Amino acid sequence: MENNNISNTTKTATESSPKDYSSNPTVFGKILRQEIPYHPYIETDTLLSFRDRTPRAPLHALVITKQYIPSVQSLQSPSLSSNDDASIEVVSSMKEMALQIIQSQQPTAYQNQDYILAFHIPPFNSVDHIHLHVLAP
Repeated sequence: MENNNISNTTKTATESSPKDYSSNPTVFGKILRQEIPYHPYIETDTLLSFRDRTPRAPLHALVITKQYIPSVQSLQSPSLSSNDDASIEVVSSMKEMALQIIQSQQPTAYQNQDYILAFHIPPFNSVDHIHLHVLAP
């Protein structure tokens, strides 16, 4: 199955970003503002996925929200949502994108369910912006 949204190109700051991500203080904010290069997989209106800069597996992608959410623990914050549905939608959409990447990049791993999807939980997070690690052999 071919996914035309999957890309092996590198994006840079020379390409314009249609949204304002200036309030995001993290390295992912710099990626969203296209201030630093990255290798994208899929992008939607709410999510961006790209190759991890220090891969720990043949496929090691990150799925981030475009909305600045500091961590998975922030999903329980009343400022994000007045109910749990929005939090569930965030995690579900991140998982769906992760599975699309695995299916496209590592179809055998996808078919055999030989992959790992994982969030960091503070204080063990490397970047204070929610991100889902996608790993497959």
